[in-house]
Amino acid sequence: DSDADSANALAHFEVVLSKVNPDERAKLASTTATPIELYAFCFDKEPSVIRALWTNINVTHAHARFAAFNHRTAAGLDLIAQRNEFLKDPHTQRRLVRNPMISETLLRRILVPKRLLDIYKLTLDREASERTRASARGYLRNKFATTDAEDRMELIWKTEGRALASLSGLSIDSKTAALICGRQIMSVMLVQSFTRFAATPPSVISHFLKQALVKRQVHLRNALLKHPNCPSDAKRAF
Repeated sequence: DSDADSANALAHFEVVLSKVNPDERAKLASTTATPIELYAFCFDKEPSVIRALWTNINVTHAHARFAAFNHRTAAGLDLIAQRNEFLKDPHTQRRLVRNPMISETLLRRILVPKRLLDIYKLTLDREASERTRASARGYLRNKFATTDAEDRMELIWKTEGRALASLSGLSIDSKTAALICGRQIMSVMLVQSFTRFAATPPSVISHFLKQALVKRQVHLRNALLKHPNCPSDAKRAF
């Protein structure tokens, strides 16, 4: 959606449609097939009108994506999500989570089924509101404690451990640790992230100390040896 398209639709709403009484607007919203009107009604904040709009058989994914970005009431955004075909659309989802008016209920519906990596990306999304990013951080921590080891591994591995900064106070289970220990370590950032993570498992530290990357870089080795969870046998080896 270009800025010009949004401006045209908003102008049509303000100059034409907003002058019509709410009952007439609701009736028109439920039946119109005029493109400019379908987009313009996305700016309407009257509950009865926006509810009528989403019963209109002419409404498409394009209108849902437009409204997800431009509409400014939590109730209106919730109405979009009542249509499952719209809620499952990745483009609509992305715009909904970046809309500052999204409700906690709707945000939860979108985020809970997602993998950790997708939730983590939202915590960094500067186009989302601070409230949304803070909520995403909460969902990330809650899900990390309950999801499967493969999901945890994907988050840690693909972020090179950067996500661990958002998980302080949580632990890493033995299965996730085993998955990490089953891979060759090629990332300095990953090692550094684990040296700063208080709950790094002893088995992961031992695995890192055996890696060529760590053996070549004394500062990484020393940081691992100073970690509170470093096994005593690993310390003796050095």
